[in-house]
Amino acid sequence: MLTRFAVNSYQSPALSLSAQRVVNARTVKAQQGSRTQTPVFRNPGITSFLTFTGRIRGAQRVGSTLVVVAGETAYSVSSSGVSTSLGSLPGSEDAPSAAGVNESVFLSGGVGYVVDSTVTQITDADFQPATHVQWSDGYFIFLGSDRVFVSQLNDPLIYDALAYDSLTWATRQPISIIADTRDLIHFMPDAMAIGYNKGTSPYPFALASDGFIELGCIAPKSPAKGDNTVYWFASDRTVRSLRGNNPVRISTEPMEQFFASLAVVDDAYGMFISHAGVFEYVLTFPTAERTFAYNVATELWAERETFGSTRWTVAGHIEAYGRHFVWSDNRLGYLDAETYTEFGLPQVVTLTSENLNDGVNWVHFDRVEIDADMGGGLVSGQGA
Repeated sequence: MLTRFAVNSYQSPALSLSAQRVVNARTVKAQQGSRTQTPVFRNPGITSFLTFTGRIRGAQRVGSTLVVVAGETAYSVSSSGVSTSLGSLPGSEDAPSAAGVNESVFLSGGVGYVVDSTVTQITDADFQPATHVQWSDGYFIFLGSDRVFVSQLNDPLIYDALAYDSLTWATRQPISIIADTRDLIHFMPDAMAIGYNKGTSPYPFALASDGFIELGCIAPKSPAKGDNTVYWFASDRTVRSLRGNNPVRISTEPMEQFFASLAVVDDAYGMFISHAGVFEYVLTFPTAERTFAYNVATELWAERETFGSTRWTVAGHIEAYGRHFVWSDNRLGYLDAETYTEFGLPQVVTLTSENLNDGVNWVHFDRVEIDADMGGGLVSGQGA
C-alpha cells in the first residue's frame, strides 16, 4: 500500500477518524511526474542575529534600514548586525508600526513616534491617541477611540482637525484596520467595511458602495496581509481570507471545534511569512498555547511549536537586507533553511500519519518503507 504519511494538521476529536498532524514542517506542491505530489519539508530554522537587553516590541523598515524597538529604545540595525540607538520610545507594550517612503511611525501607549534617522514624538494637537497605524498613498492612517484619521500627505508630523472619519456608518467601533492594495479595511466585532482613496479633502477615504460585509473580527491583532490577500480570525471563530469582497473560510472543522472550546481568543495574533517560495499565514493563540500555519499554495494547515512550548513563540516578522527576520522576547534572528535549530533550541519535527485502513478491516504491515531525503541533518553534536 502506497500512502501519504502526513500532509496536514487535521486532528479530529475522534482520533479514529483522523489523527493527522504536521508540526514544524510543511507540504508543498510538486510537479507532475515527481515521486509524490505532496512532499513534506522541514520548516526553515532560525539563525540568531542579535540580542537586545529589552524585549523586542516591534520592527519596521525605514527606507532600506531595519529599525527595531527593544525595551524603550529604537535602534537601527545594520545588515552585519550592528545596532545603533536612534532615540527613546517609551513604553513596555507592543509597538505597532507602518512604513512610509522615507520614515516609519510607531505607536506606544496611544502616542505616535516618527522614526527616520532619529525618533520624534508626534505633538500636533490634532493627533488623537491611536491603537493601529497603516500607510497608503502617502497618508499614515490611524485608528483612534472614536475615529479613523490621517496625517497630512507625506508628513506624519502634521494633522488636520477635520481629516478624519467619525464612523457614523459603523455598526460598532472598529477594533482594527489594515491597508491593502490601496483599500482601507475596517474590522468591527460584527462586520467589516472596505474603503478606498476617493481623493476628497481633508479626509481622502470613502466607503465602497459594495464594501460592507456582515462578518467581523474577534482578535484585533489577527489581521495580516500577503500575496494580495488579507487574512484574519473572524467573529464566527473561523479563519478567513478576503478574496474580492468575499470572506472565504479557510479553517477546517477540527480547527473550528478547537477554537470553540477556547475561553480566550481575542489575544490571537497573525503574521504573513513568505520564504523560499512558500507563502504562509501564521496564527498564534498565546493563552491557548497553539500556533497554526496556512500554506497559500496547497491550502493545507500545519502547526508550529518552539522547543519546550506547544506554540511558536515568534512574535513578529519583517523582511530586510534580503533576509526574513523574526523575533522572540529579546532575540532577533532570521529564517534559514540550513539551520536546524531555532535561536539555538532544537527544532523538533512531528509527523502523525493519516489513518490507514481497509474499510472496517484491520490493516497489518510486516514492513514499512519511508521515502526520505537522506543526509540533510546535523553534521555534529546531538542528532548528527
